[in-house]
Amino acid sequence: MKKAMLLLLAVFSLSVMAEGQAEKTKSFKFSGQNVESFDLVEDLIETKYRDEIVDSTCTRQEPYETTVCRNVTRYRKECRDIPGRNDCRQVPYQVCRNVTKYRTKCRNLPGDTVCRNVTKYRTKCTTSPGRKVCKVQRGQKCRKDSNGRKICKPFERRTCHNEPGQRRCTKVPYTDRVCSTKPGRRVCKDVPYTDRVCRTDYRRECRWIPGRTECRDIPYNDRVCSVETRYRDVQYACKKTIQVPYTEKVGEVIANLEFLFENPEVNANVLFSTSLNNKEVTLDVVDESKKPVLVVAQRKHSEGKDGNNYKITTSYKVKLIKAEKYLAPVSKEISGIKLKREKISFTTGKLASLNKATLSLSISKDDKTYINRALKEEEVSLEQLDNGDTKVVVDFEKLGFELPKGLFSSYKFNVNINIKLDPKGKVLNQNAPSLEQNKSVKLKAK
Repeated sequence: MKKAMLLLLAVFSLSVMAEGQAEKTKSFKFSGQNVESFDLVEDLIETKYRDEIVDSTCTRQEPYETTVCRNVTRYRKECRDIPGRNDCRQVPYQVCRNVTKYRTKCRNLPGDTVCRNVTKYRTKCTTSPGRKVCKVQRGQKCRKDSNGRKICKPFERRTCHNEPGQRRCTKVPYTDRVCSTKPGRRVCKDVPYTDRVCRTDYRRECRWIPGRTECRDIPYNDRVCSVETRYRDVQYACKKTIQVPYTEKVGEVIANLEFLFENPEVNANVLFSTSLNNKEVTLDVVDESKKPVLVVAQRKHSEGKDGNNYKITTSYKVKLIKAEKYLAPVSKEISGIKLKREKISFTTGKLASLNKATLSLSISKDDKTYINRALKEEEVSLEQLDNGDTKVVVDFEKLGFELPKGLFSSYKFNVNINIKLDPKGKVLNQNAPSLEQNKSVKLKAK
């Protein structure tokens, strides 16, 4: 009986421990719920160190004496007698004399003044007197009498106004005297002057240098030996203190995860797998829906110490998007690009608006760039075709430029078109599809 009671107590303890054991991983499937929240828990492990004394081998230095021989550089003095001598050299000096030279000096003689009569013209204008012009205006003035009959009488009205006189101008000749001075004759002559001319000559000069004795130090090697104290390493048994690492549980890491689904009415089958390892939360999302969906989330995250524990709080605001319709603008390659001087057009997958997509256009030639930026909604015309595609037309007049004409129209322009989707969050799907497509071509402007 006692053994049975002990066995039941052991089973009860194990079940309680199993219920209280924290989960480091958890998975759930989206099935139309609005919220999914849970905790992931792991032990908070800290590495500590303790001192241990162990047997070891130590080294000390012991002195010893030895005879050491080495070469030492010494010097001896050697002298020699240098006899006296004459030091002679050529010394330059200046020899100068006065020389008469000539320079040309010129002057201008005064010129003559020549005058003549010249006929010129001045404009003379006169205004004739004005005149009075009158005109007569004739008509009828009508009224009704007491019987209602219409009675008309003729009348005349005289109107006058003054017309200004006409201005007439004529050219009247007059005589003017014009004088000019002719330059005088230039007269030159040679004028003597004295110049000093010098030249360099040489003469021999000598000086006596008395004799002297010259000495210098000559190096030589001398072998010198001496007794020196040196040291050698000697090992001996000893004890050393080392630090031994060990781990200890000091608390728990608690990760509170919350998933808020914006559109739970979407028919989707998505598996969410979470795990906690070394204070890092990982999330894997697998779409198992019949019609693929994109799982887009905005994440809010905070973490820090909470007493002895470490707390992580992460909230995901999840939106499920039908992939086929949403990815249409980037799933079908841009085609049918036509470039004209005043516009460009091309075809892509269905693109309803630019609210959730960015359309960028770049057109350049050599060093000149005509446009290189994202386009606005009002700058683009979107035409929906019968096959479900969209024809995009960009009018350059709305962008404020036009491609050059004439000779330059035969040039090829570098055209780059980029379409990028912006789901307003991070795509969590494994093997997430590309949200962007790019097309670069060289075209002539027709």
